[in-house]
Amino acid sequence: MSRFGSQLVSFALYTEYVRFYAIGRTVTPVVVWVKMKLASALFFALLVYVHRVAGLAITWERPLSSFRSGEYGWLGYALFCVIAVIGLLYLWSIRRFGASNDDIDSRGFFIMLALVVATPSNWVLHEAAAAVMLGALYLYFATVFYRVSLPLFTAHLPVPCVLAIATGFHSYGSWQKLVITYYVIAAIVHAHMLKRQPGAATAA
Repeated sequence: MSRFGSQLVSFALYTEYVRFYAIGRTVTPVVVWVKMKLASALFFALLVYVHRVAGLAITWERPLSSFRSGEYGWLGYALFCVIAVIGLLYLWSIRRFGASNDDIDSRGFFIMLALVVATPSNWVLHEAAAAVMLGALYLYFATVFYRVSLPLFTAHLPVPCVLAIATGFHSYGSWQKLVITYYVIAAIVHAHMLKRQPGAATAA
């Protein structure tokens, strides 16, 4: 299952990469943004479903990567696959809205994601890649929100601490999943703000 899951995520990354560069130029930014919202809705639905079928009391405190094993391992890999697609659609979206961050190399995020998917949860490399990716995304959204909205930037800064307090500091797994969920929402909010900018609908 581990090998199949890694191949599934790799296939999703490859197909969206091809669409990003080969087809993206012919698709309007609004269509890309709608696709990202649909992919995000699928992520939330899968996350709720896997907790329901596997038992919320058992799975709530487990990190996302732990869902790759066991009877519902395919759901764990499906979650990572959807995360990868959301990330690529988000990058596709901001490029089409004419707000690509050329000073930020987005490839690093996908390298970290690939390492997380390809390594067992108890490996130091896995834990390091997950920590670096979460930290890098926090800094990334701090940067983009600072550029587009000071109130959003201010609200973004305490989010990890607020979520840690909300989970009672009891579980890294529950905190991690809430942070990932927040990042998905942050990507949607950022793309939405870019969509509302003058000339966004016709950005090349």
